[in-house]
Amino acid sequence: MPALVWTLNVAAMAALLAALAARRAWRTWPWFALFLLVSLSRDLILLRSSVNSLRYFWVYLLSEPLTIVALMGSVVEVWRKRTTTLVSVGKAGLYLLTIALGIATVVTATATLAAPGGPDRWLQLIIPIRHWFLAVLAVFCVQGLIVLELLGSRAVRAVRRQQWLIVAYLLLEAVGMAANHLAGQESIATVNTFTLAAAALLYAVWALLVRGVAEEIPPPRPGPRAEEVERRVADLLASLRRAAGRPPLGG
Repeated sequence: MPALVWTLNVAAMAALLAALAARRAWRTWPWFALFLLVSLSRDLILLRSSVNSLRYFWVYLLSEPLTIVALMGSVVEVWRKRTTTLVSVGKAGLYLLTIALGIATVVTATATLAAPGGPDRWLQLIIPIRHWFLAVLAVFCVQGLIVLELLGSRAVRAVRRQQWLIVAYLLLEAVGMAANHLAGQESIATVNTFTLAAAALLYAVWALLVRGVAEEIPPPRPGPRAEEVERRVADLLASLRRAAGRPPLGG
């Protein structure tokens, strides 16, 4: 992977983090700011480390779980702000996301731990978990975006823009991950270079577009179709809680 492309990616990431700080958008998107901070710190260290060194191994091993958690938090925070006026729809989406991530974790961990061990056992566990989590988050974000758009759900422009940018980032990661699996061993470096260059471009655009949301700005009221779906989802969740012997929310 050419160092120049990686350096450009780091610079674009730093520009995005600086834009979040300058516009105080980190207050609206704290998890996203944490994701950028961890990713940027990690890449700055890895850029100055040999790929085969112990420092490279341990920095990647320890930082990757943090980036995964921060990325999940970034998805959840934008989903919650996008569904502020559709509380039941938002909760149902997060329930489904939690179930999908739980299944991905159990299946991946079981398959990895059942395989013969080695010195990089934890790395063998983290990498497939990252891949599965990225796939699940990408599917969740794309489907959630489509559903909300079809419902005519309204949102503050900064929130809607952040959701579209998160979707673009996850799709880029998912496409790069799929291309790596399909490409031969000799093509992986090329795929990684193009993915990193595309990510640098996305970060640069993101730095121009990212905005925070003032707390005093009320979210737009959802359209009639969205309100009807919200009522139906609320009834469904209430029925599920009764079936499980749990008290209704707020009761």
